[in-house]
Amino acid sequence: MPRKLFLIILLAITLLLPAAAQRGKVALVLGGGGAKGAAEVGVMKVLEEEGIDVDIVVGTSIGALVGGLYAYGYDAQQLDSVFRAPNWMDLLTDRDPQQASQPLSVEDGAVRIFGIPLWGTRREGDSPRLGLVRGHNVLDFLAHLVPGCDSIAFDSLKRPYRAVAFDIRTRTEVDLASGSLPVAMRASMSLPLFFTPVSVGAMQLIDGGVVNNLPVDVARAMGAQYVIAIDLAQSGADLEREETFWQTVRSRLGMDDRAKYTAARADIDLYFNPPLAGYGVESFSHRAVDEMIAIGERHARKNLQQIRAFKQRLGE
Repeated sequence: MPRKLFLIILLAITLLLPAAAQRGKVALVLGGGGAKGAAEVGVMKVLEEEGIDVDIVVGTSIGALVGGLYAYGYDAQQLDSVFRAPNWMDLLTDRDPQQASQPLSVEDGAVRIFGIPLWGTRREGDSPRLGLVRGHNVLDFLAHLVPGCDSIAFDSLKRPYRAVAFDIRTRTEVDLASGSLPVAMRASMSLPLFFTPVSVGAMQLIDGGVVNNLPVDVARAMGAQYVIAIDLAQSGADLEREETFWQTVRSRLGMDDRAKYTAARADIDLYFNPPLAGYGVESFSHRAVDEMIAIGERHARKNLQQIRAFKQRLGE
C-alpha cells in the first residue's frame, strides 16, 4: 500500500474513533405482556434492518425472555424462529405431549389430566405450590437455548442484561444481574396464580410486571444514555379483563406501579406501542404469534422516520 494512502486511512480512523467512543450507551427495554411479546420481535427485526445497535437489554416478564435471548446473542431473525417453533401449550402448562390424549394418567406419583400435571411433580428447589404450573418445561426450553449460563454475571453476556422480578416475601422489586440466566428469565415471567414462584436463595420471585412493567429506570441505572422501549400495554374494552387481573394482584400485594410506569413513559427516546387490541397474554397459538410478529414489524415500519431520526442523534 502506498505510504500516502496508508496515512489517509490512518487519519480517517483516528478522526472516527472519538465519535464512536463518545456515543452514549443505547438500552433496549422490553415490557411484559405474555404472548404479546411476539410483537417485540417484529419491532426488533426492523431496528436491526435500520442498523440500530443496542448496548444494554432490560426486560420484564415475556420481555425478560426475549431480552435474555437477545442479550445472549440471538439476533431478531433467530428470535422470530424461536417464537414460532414451539408448542407453547406444552411449554407453559408442563404438559407431556405423549400423554396429551389420555384423560387421566399417573406416572412416578405425578397425576396428569390430558398430559397436564396436577401434583406430585415437584423438583428439588421448587417453591411451595402457589400457582397452577411449576414451569419445568419452559425452564428446560430456556436452558436448552442458552447453554453454559447456569452461574454467570449478566454483564458478561454479549449485551449486559437485567431481568425484573418481584419478591413476594419482602414485597420488593428484584433486578436480577447474575446467577442462572434461564432461571432469571423464568422468574421474571412467573405470572401470579398461574406459575409457581421461583426460589432464588431466600427470595420467592414472581412476574416483574407486578411492580415495573416498563423498566426504563433499570436501564438508566445501568448507564444508558438513550432508551428504546417496546411497550405492550394496551387500552380498550377488550383488555379490561387483563387489566382487572393485574389490578387484583397488585391490590393483594399492596403494590401500585402507575407512578413508575408514568415516569418511564416520560423518559424514553424511541417508543413503540404496537396495536395489539384483541390479543391477550394467553394468545400463544401459532396463528396469533405469526400475526403479532407481523403487527410489530408493520408498526415499526410506520415509525421509520422516528427510527432514522434517532439514529442521527446517535451520530451513526
